[in-house]
Amino acid sequence: MSEKIILDAEEIALWQTKAEDLKRQISALQKELSEVEGDISAATRLRQRHSGQKELIEVQIPRIAPTEDKQRVQRPEIVRPETMTKALELVANTSPAPITKQELRGLLAEMGFDEQGPYLYSVIMRLKNRGKISVMSDGKVWRAPPQQ
Repeated sequence: MSEKIILDAEEIALWQTKAEDLKRQISALQKELSEVEGDISAATRLRQRHSGQKELIEVQIPRIAPTEDKQRVQRPEIVRPETMTKALELVANTSPAPITKQELRGLLAEMGFDEQGPYLYSVIMRLKNRGKISVMSDGKVWRAPPQQ
């Protein structure tokens, strides 16, 4: 004899609510995964350029980001610069060696600054004039010149 299952509207509504919650969690995790993959890609590109060197790239880990799901492992919150100027200064000053403008454009794009256009050159010159970065004779960008 087969067992009868009775599903009422309330039980179905609970399942629908749970499905929506799971979709939101999946979306948040996909976004987090995308951010982590972007961070890995940017760090890998910097390290690949200088694979023979044993320099370390300094990274500040600000604080642990709160999560709704306490069971999930928390990871450090990635602080992305608010402006392209701050992003460019960060990239130039954390790079283990001078980088070309093409490489700089790629790293900035990975940080979410896709629309650079001629503004990139204005930012480079502004930071150079303020002593925040150096521009080498071959046009490569690097960390700030030493203070005298």
